[in-house]
Amino acid sequence: GFFTIFFYKIVVPVAFLLFLYFAFFLEIHYVHDLIISRAVHVVNEKLFQTESLYIYTFVYLSTWLVINKKLLEIKKFQFALLATSAIVNVFFLMNGLYVLGELRLHYLQVQVGLVELLLNRYVLVAALGLLWSCCYASMSLFVNEFNIRRFVSMLFNVSLLTLISNEFIHWMDIAGYSNQYKLGLSIIWGSYALGLIFIGITKKRKHLRIAAIVLFIITLIKLFFYDLSSLSTISKTIVLVLLGVLLLITSFLYNKYKDLLFDKEEN
Repeated sequence: GFFTIFFYKIVVPVAFLLFLYFAFFLEIHYVHDLIISRAVHVVNEKLFQTESLYIYTFVYLSTWLVINKKLLEIKKFQFALLATSAIVNVFFLMNGLYVLGELRLHYLQVQVGLVELLLNRYVLVAALGLLWSCCYASMSLFVNEFNIRRFVSMLFNVSLLTLISNEFIHWMDIAGYSNQYKLGLSIIWGSYALGLIFIGITKKRKHLRIAAIVLFIITLIKLFFYDLSSLSTISKTIVLVLLGVLLLITSFLYNKYKDLLFDKEEN
């Protein structure tokens, strides 16, 4: 009957995946608990524990994405993996980057563990990159699902811009610079928006062009109401000149490729 099919086709596989995931999750957690119990810098080790669990989660999802694409080819399973990966990715952007920031703050306070700080940070970023590459590879199973492909594309760009911005803040903080949330971020966001516009025009991706315009608007609002308030006259002039150059380049691209803008979007 229906419940028998539901049980064996959905409940049992989901339970297996969850049991397998938490078996290694709890083991990793336990090993770190042992390290924490003997650690000199307990805060450091607790943060490393969280990072390790994120890395494991990224690798676990990547593994199943590859297995399903290469061997099983179950479309619903791949969609569930993509949805789970998107949720984990968003959670990482909200919580994982905060953990990395706390680890950097702890390093700046006690001046220990720079190698561990950088190693853990970039292993974590590499694991996230692995997950994203597996997600993009699995898009071949969703050739006609344009909304899914657009969602994955938008989430990827939001994640990439967030990581680039976080990386800038990370190194400016370590170098001892203040106001790292102001002008530098605005230049990064404006440049990224310009890149999105170029890709959106040449590849006929309407959603990327719209995203670029939204990002430009957000950058302009941030620039005028937050960045310029504490700058000198010369600095304000330089910023406005750079902004003007970006807007001129954008205008040039739109005028050069205006015939492509109203063509049917390629998927």
